[in-house]
Amino acid sequence: MATILFTSHRLQSFKADGTVNAGGSIEFFEPDQAYTTNKDTYTTKALSVANGNPITLDAAGKTPNQVFLDGDYDCIVKDSSGTTLSTDANLNPTITVAMLPISSDTTLDSTHDQNTVEVTGTTTLTFSAASALGEGWTTVIKNVGSGVVTLTPDGTDTIEGTNASFTMEPDERVVAQVNDAENGIILGRSTDLLSTKGDLLYASAANQPSTLAIGNSGQVLSVNSAGDTPAYWAPNKYRAGLTLSNDTDTDHDINIIAGEATDSTNAYIIKLTSEITKQIDAAWAVGDDAGGLDGTESVAGTPDASTWYHVYLIYDPTNNIVDAIFSESASAPTLPTNYTVYRWIGAVLTDGSANIIQFTQHGNWFKWNSRIENINTNSPATSRTAIVMSSPLGIVCDVRFQAKLDYNSSDERLMFTDAAGDDVVTTADNSDLAVTSLVSRSVNEVTRTTDTSSQIYYRSSSTNPNSFVVNSLRWTPLGLL
Repeated sequence: MATILFTSHRLQSFKADGTVNAGGSIEFFEPDQAYTTNKDTYTTKALSVANGNPITLDAAGKTPNQVFLDGDYDCIVKDSSGTTLSTDANLNPTITVAMLPISSDTTLDSTHDQNTVEVTGTTTLTFSAASALGEGWTTVIKNVGSGVVTLTPDGTDTIEGTNASFTMEPDERVVAQVNDAENGIILGRSTDLLSTKGDLLYASAANQPSTLAIGNSGQVLSVNSAGDTPAYWAPNKYRAGLTLSNDTDTDHDINIIAGEATDSTNAYIIKLTSEITKQIDAAWAVGDDAGGLDGTESVAGTPDASTWYHVYLIYDPTNNIVDAIFSESASAPTLPTNYTVYRWIGAVLTDGSANIIQFTQHGNWFKWNSRIENINTNSPATSRTAIVMSSPLGIVCDVRFQAKLDYNSSDERLMFTDAAGDDVVTTADNSDLAVTSLVSRSVNEVTRTTDTSSQIYYRSSSTNPNSFVVNSLRWTPLGLL
């Protein structure tokens, strides 16, 4: 039995022992007519120039010209002595190619022409001299292993116009062809690199197609200008959902609804797929309705009184787990093992009994369910003086507060300024609060920006013994949500 390979160039015949059918012949017939009526094959795709019939094969067992078929055929294959090797019925133009396995360094020669080589391992394939291979020599090379395959030209020959080696990454394939006009080998590249949903195809520093693997859930992939080093990108400070609220145990538990946010470095999008409740009166433990303290508290597992606790969404890329944690640090929580990714999502304040003061979150605003008094004095200061507001330590916030000034015995005006603002002297036309003998009480809601010590500033026009009160209503962080 002979094997016939229909290729994009010339037809090649092999004997049953695997050797080429040198000097043999192939005769083509109309199908299903007992091999009695010849049928032409053609040298052109347009079917305009017929081959001889039978076609005599050369020393490599190949037809002298390309063979294009027009419908189905029967054929008889004979060797050089005229002995029939096979009779084949109902042939059609379907292309078949021999697969030749290679697992070690190999020189590609005439035996690889019009075939496909499948390479495994870290291997070097060296082309024979292009002059010896001949114009039109073609082979398909597939890297089916996990190593890099190096393609090397012979002597001063070239690959893609350069006397240098080329590399093939795993799952890459090329069509290599001798082209005299290029004085060497030209490559047609193809790749199966994008085998996993989410992979990114990019050109490496050596201008080779490479895959940036999908990585961890929530990553958005990009590459740097060199190409070889992956960079991870996500929308800056993106957040959706993740609203905080007091849970059933309002003194100690915080509930976080499902949502997602970019991490502190904008490298990941951390996704909390279902709500989670964390307890502030217990050391952190993984999961819902579990402890949340990170160890920055004075006594392990016990929250400090009158203390701000920052709430972080945390992520373990190794095990793909999302959780949350409380920390007294405004920027660097103490993270559990394997949790390397985090994002600030809010803060809570404990009272003198170490219970969480109740609040309601609306978007980026955290509103106190009961207003919190920050100053109550009958002797307002006439120089720029700080007030510590009920907003988180360690971060800059806008605070909304109610200020009240009661008239006692004389006129008075009062002005509030941002922590980073200038000292402003109050005047009759420039004040936030003002009382006179005709206006006994002045009340106003004001918004100012704190520093990281939760401070804003005020200044009064006099030291008259009038009653001055400030109550915090709500706060919002700047640059974090």
